[in-house]
Parts: sequence; C-alpha cells; structure tokens
Amino acid sequence: MTDHEQDAPQNHGPIQACKTFEEFARVLSPYFQFYSKKDSFHGEVAILTVFDGTKELDEKLATSVRGRVALINAHCQVDVSFYGKDQHALAVKGGARAVVVFGAVQNVATLRKSEMAVL
Repeated sequence: MTDHEQDAPQNHGPIQACKTFEEFARVLSPYFQFYSKKDSFHGEVAILTVFDGTKELDEKLATSVRGRVALINAHCQVDVSFYGKDQHALAVKGGARAVVVFGAVQNVATLRKSEMAVL
C-alpha cells in the first residue's frame, strides 16, 4: 500500500480524491448543458439524491420542491437516466423553479420545450 492509498478518505468523492492524490488524480470540470431554454433562476435548493429507481424521486418532485430549485444528485451516472418527461411533469406540477441534474437525462425533445429551466 502506498502512502497515498493509506491517506485515502473513507468518502471517495472527486474533491477528496484530488486533494489526497494531488498530481496523480484529476477530475474534469463540471459540464452543464441547458436542455430547456436558457433562463436565469434562483431559489432555495432542494437536494434529491437518487441511487436506484425513481419512486422516491417521483414522490419528492411532486411534494417537496415548491418554489425551490430541484438539484437531482444522480452521482453523475451516465449509464442510466433518472430524469425524463415523467419526472419533469412532476417537477412542474410540484412547483419547482428549475431542475439541475447531475446525471443522464432522457426525452430531451420534451425538455427543450419546457418553460422551466432544466440543466
């Protein structure tokens, strides 16, 4: 085991990895893309974390985002999408100001027509 491996934090996120491994690890800058019209937004943030399936996410989008920016933390997963037209309809109905997704999205054509910012 190297010195760097011994110092590795228990929480293995990108920021912790870069700090621990310094020149041995680099993470690309976050890349945001608007899926809807580009529009400014603001508000308190509701952080919704999703690991497996959308049942709990769907409930939260329908009941816990009114007047807030919904930040969906899908842990930058790109193999599976947790946000699409069904979740978007729930976010709109639930009163979200905007949605920011850290992960893959689907039904981009539907999202592009949205009046609410989605990125």
